[in-house]
Amino acid sequence: MIEFLRQWIMNIVVVSIFIALLEAILPDNNFKGYVKMISGFLMIIVLLNPFIKLISNNISIDKEVFANIDRNNEIENSKENITISNEDQIKNLYIDKIKNNIIYSVESNFQYDVMDVDIEMSEGKETYGEILEVSLNIIKNENKDMKNNKIVIEEIESSNSNDKNNKEEINYDELKEYISKEYNIPFEKITINE
Repeated sequence: MIEFLRQWIMNIVVVSIFIALLEAILPDNNFKGYVKMISGFLMIIVLLNPFIKLISNNISIDKEVFANIDRNNEIENSKENITISNEDQIKNLYIDKIKNNIIYSVESNFQYDVMDVDIEMSEGKETYGEILEVSLNIIKNENKDMKNNKIVIEEIESSNSNDKNNKEEINYDELKEYISKEYNIPFEKITINE
């Protein structure tokens, strides 16, 4: 493109110099008017020559413009897809970190092993990343002593099944209260399944 413009300007300069020399050589008479008219036509042809070449080569400027617009749209779409993909990866990493943190804190502070954690997050602009709901699947691990983190084998006593269910519900409430305070989640939005 730069070479093309350079050549075009060189043609204009050469024709201008040629016209100036021709006018300087010719005497002042009626013939000089015709020479000026012909030299003016020659200058117009030199100026319009690139546009004539565009038309004669069947180069369609609008096709080139639309092709560039399409390429730019494809680039913008791929950028948008990459951005969405990155946001999804960041969200998944964030959720995985929270899940691992919940698992670690529950297993180290309570006598439960966590089998699965489901987290529902807010995706609104104002509250993005806020934990809305947590669901835990746990298994009671009675062999774990929470004070020393040692495995303790105790003798099993038979008791009324209603008392046992009430104790487990209390422990679930205690566990729910812990998760609620630790992660700022409403108590009723925490579900625990065994």
